[in-house]
Amino acid sequence: MNNLNKITVGITAYNCADFLIDAINSVLNQSVSSWDGVLVLDGGSDKATKKIFERFNHPKFKKYTFQENKGAYQTRTKAINLSKTPWYLQLDSDDLLPKNAIKNVLETINKNPNAEFIYGNCEIFINNKSKISKPSEDVEMLCYSPLFNAASPISTQLFESIGGYNKNLVINADWDFWISVFEKEINGAYVNSVIYKRRKRLDNLGNRYINERSKIVDEIISRHPIFFNNKTRIDKAKYNVYNQLAGYNRSIGDRKKAANYVRKAVEIGLNTGTFNSILKEENMSSLRYFIRRLGRLI
Repeated sequence: MNNLNKITVGITAYNCADFLIDAINSVLNQSVSSWDGVLVLDGGSDKATKKIFERFNHPKFKKYTFQENKGAYQTRTKAINLSKTPWYLQLDSDDLLPKNAIKNVLETINKNPNAEFIYGNCEIFINNKSKISKPSEDVEMLCYSPLFNAASPISTQLFESIGGYNKNLVINADWDFWISVFEKEINGAYVNSVIYKRRKRLDNLGNRYINERSKIVDEIISRHPIFFNNKTRIDKAKYNVYNQLAGYNRSIGDRKKAANYVRKAVEIGLNTGTFNSILKEENMSSLRYFIRRLGRLI
């Protein structure tokens, strides 16, 4: 196949020794060979991840190492810039590609020459449990997240036309990217098969930077006046984030922060029984609060 019928798979790696080999093997074991590989190691990775990166060599893969930590989106951008094909597929180092993913994606590209991205079903798995997530047809869901797997295959031309990822966002830059795609009314094509397998992890990037979400949602709303063109959508996005932050801070025992986010959420949305409990906990005695938390843990 020539480059017009190939796709680059970019794997970006940071502190992922437990999963990286499986991610690489899921590319090597594809049912077709019409792909190029790029493996980018973010700076500051642990020794185990570095050892896997340094030992891995394959004629279809090129490698690149950052000396300093750049974060998820700069490493993805580097992988895209290193690709020599018109299409790119991001594979996070803790995720997997199904055996026929590249075959199904390339067939869909060939059948839809005007498409600039391909979206399909995503299998979300943890341990031995999994579920299939299909793309949402409800545009309002874009108030909360992309309508489909954020690592969906894109044309490199699309990436350039959008201007890449927003460099101000340490998380949710992919959500921001897909809102831009929607606003520009760019055509995509759907493939009715699982083309990505996403591992569900409690220590993922989004959870590590969860306290940044309040500032990030404000940034995203301000950047997208076309989509966030009414108060209802703005309130949906903010309410969702405040609800998440209230729950997270409650889980770590920060009563004041949890209650503050509840008040912000209630100002723009419905009150709930959980919110009332969080507000009550704010002013509980230390002993009573300790017993209450202990009871939830048990």
